[in-house]
Amino acid sequence: MADGVVGVIGLGQMGSQIALLSALRGFETRVYDVAPGAAERFLRWTDSYLRDRTEKGKIEPGVADQTRSRLSAQSSVKDCAGPADFVVEAVAEDVRVKRAVFTEADRATAAAHLFTNSSTIVSSKLIDGLVHPERVCNVHFFNPALVMDLVEVVRGLHTSDATITAAMDFARSLGKTPVLLKKEVRGFAVNRVLDSIWRESLYLVENEVISVEDLDTAITKGLGHPMGPFRLMDLVGIDLVYSTQMDAYKETGDERLAPSHLLVTKIENGELGKKSGRGWYSYQQTT
Repeated sequence: MADGVVGVIGLGQMGSQIALLSALRGFETRVYDVAPGAAERFLRWTDSYLRDRTEKGKIEPGVADQTRSRLSAQSSVKDCAGPADFVVEAVAEDVRVKRAVFTEADRATAAAHLFTNSSTIVSSKLIDGLVHPERVCNVHFFNPALVMDLVEVVRGLHTSDATITAAMDFARSLGKTPVLLKKEVRGFAVNRVLDSIWRESLYLVENEVISVEDLDTAITKGLGHPMGPFRLMDLVGIDLVYSTQMDAYKETGDERLAPSHLLVTKIENGELGKKSGRGWYSYQQTT
């Protein structure tokens, strides 16, 4: 089991799972979220998760108790980050919010490595005014973090070798497989490749070369992907695909990166994928 202290700031879906994973793997895990009641909701969810896994025989009762004992809610970024060896930021995808978190965390600890879980914002955008920017890098978990094996570690020009080594070792200590991106690039590795697949798929359907259903079949049967690109868009949310492509367009000004008209139409119609009951496919809503 791992030894050390992890501070997790931000208790949305990703932060909550990273925090629980850290505790499961043996880290003392301190959590903080600025939203009232967020920490309490996280701890209730943790109790429910551990109870369910215990009842199903997936983990021993003693392991569940030990995991829960490693988790503690804190009242500030300073209290969360101060004693930590590793700090994971998982707050909203807003540069200003993230910068504020990193400024506080940087002041709170002189030794901890500071990781952002952002999938879109590179760490070099978060280091203005930091005393120790060399301790900062992206450590990008995939959703759901409790299940997905991959972690992308992204080196910024400011990032030290020691921080990269620590980030890779931290990911391995959580049972993950880390890959190293040697320089920052928008979208990192996996999402850049995935975005290319989505864009080409949308182009083929928009130009009436092939249907949505046949394109998904072609990719699953021809390339061996477990899910076709349109089914995957429905799963992750068409609004997320749209916003990612719009961000790329705004950042570069390149018209070729503007979202497909098909995506725009889906957004206008409120067809956001599985979560709305309809996207490229229809889904029966259960109550």
